[in-house]
Formats: sequence, C-alpha cells, structure tokens
Amino acid sequence: MEGVLHAEWRGEPAPDGMRWLVVDLRGRSHLSIEADARAVDPEAAEGTKIDLPKVMEYIKAPQLLHVVVDGEHGYARDGERGSLLDEPALLPDRT
Repeated sequence: MEGVLHAEWRGEPAPDGMRWLVVDLRGRSHLSIEADARAVDPEAAEGTKIDLPKVMEYIKAPQLLHVVVDGEHGYARDGERGSLLDEPALLPDRT
C-alpha cells in the first residue's frame, strides 16, 4: 500500500507541522464456506464439496485502521475526510 502526503486535502490545510496521508486501501476476502459442489456445477458427483468464496465485512474498520509513522507515532483515520465505509465489504474476487 502506498500513500501520498498532502499539505492540503479537500481544501483543508493539514495541522501545523503535519501533512495529510492519503491512501488507496483495498482488501480481498479469503473467507469461504464449504458447500455442495452441485451449487456451482450441476454435473458434480453427489456429496462432493467445494469451498465457496464469501464476502466479508470488515467490522469496526474505523477503530482498527491506524497509520504508524516512523515506527513511533500512530494516528487513527479521519472518517469525515475519507470515503471508506464504517464496515466495508471485502470481496473474494477483487484486489
């Protein structure tokens, strides 16, 4: 993940001595459930199971996402300035 530093973000200057860190944060779900293979392949043998990918909601994302700068100082995201949902859905087929 890469971030870009800005002296101003969306018309608001960063606090004195600081800059805004803007990141493009993405995630992919690795959650799956065991399902009957015939749900995907009608010709699968009866009793055959497959792992079916599932969407996963990142519950409490606002409280769990932080940036650690220089290995010492940590900062929580400012939800009012970002577009990340409070419980973003991580899709199994996206990166």
